[in-house]
Amino acid sequence: MEDYCTEALAWCLCRSEDVVQKFLALTGIEELRGYRGPIAVATQQSFKGSGDEDDEEEDGQSSGGRFDLVIRPAHSSSFVLVVESKAFSGFCPCQLPTYRRQLNEGHRFKDVPKDKRFLVALTDHAVTQPLDQAGGRLRWSGVCHVLEQQIAPEPPNSGTRAETRSKNICQQFATFLKEKGMSLELPKGNPDIQNHVKGLLFRQEIERVLEKVRQMNPQLKNALKRSPEFNHDPVSGTTWLGVFSRPSRPSLYIGFRLTMDGQPAYSMPVETQWPNESPERTAFKKNLEREYPGQVEDEDEWITLRQQMTADYDGQAEKVVTWLGQTATRMIQLLKGSKAGRGGS
Repeated sequence: MEDYCTEALAWCLCRSEDVVQKFLALTGIEELRGYRGPIAVATQQSFKGSGDEDDEEEDGQSSGGRFDLVIRPAHSSSFVLVVESKAFSGFCPCQLPTYRRQLNEGHRFKDVPKDKRFLVALTDHAVTQPLDQAGGRLRWSGVCHVLEQQIAPEPPNSGTRAETRSKNICQQFATFLKEKGMSLELPKGNPDIQNHVKGLLFRQEIERVLEKVRQMNPQLKNALKRSPEFNHDPVSGTTWLGVFSRPSRPSLYIGFRLTMDGQPAYSMPVETQWPNESPERTAFKKNLEREYPGQVEDEDEWITLRQQMTADYDGQAEKVVTWLGQTATRMIQLLKGSKAGRGGS
């Protein structure tokens, strides 16, 4: 987990000057806050400076003999920043002292003035570590906030495809950090809390509807997982709440799309993931279109039956349960008929 997060952060730093500047500002180190210019980023860099992959562990550290993340100017030796990252774990007592000693006495950074060799800890908690020159300020929650600010340019703006892709990946990494509990947000106790409570109650009712769909339809009770999942894509501004199929069962998802492009887009999808084109896939889709004209969508590997939340369904719990149950059961029957034995999500 720590290595993955460190490598992902390094990728984002390499591709966004804005991320670099804001990340350096998070350290609170005055000499870094004002830096502007290209940087060189390295991960798992050995203490010895030899590039030897067989460096032995020092002082019994799990990352022995290596710096997790190293940032320095691309064309000068004006400073070096060593970042030791932690996720869901603490520091061994000798870990940062070892890094500090290697920074001061090792050969790798001998071209950098000693007072410009900085050491910081990047953690998922607010406990200050001795020798951490960020004083506990550099946390994954702050990194997540920086990454969320990377908004991909929209047409007709002149953002390149590479820039758009980089910003989208930064946002996806931010979402990953949130899902892993490394960035927690608690709304302040202001009048908006009333809306948050309404949202929680709304979710509770939707989950009750989905559970009733499972209970009333034997095929769905066996095919679907018990617990609904809430998903939010910050890039597209889309949110869903629904239930995926169990592993080894035909791919199926039923639930509710709540927003799209950051706007209300209330509808009921029943869908299956079928990534590869084939005669069976084509025949399956045609069968759906014949039985559900105007309701079939095919996008991003998913074939979807979608019922908009029209006045006939909006607020009509029994009608919603009936439509979801009957439609999902029929989709399972058609999937079995197509011999599409694919596993669920």
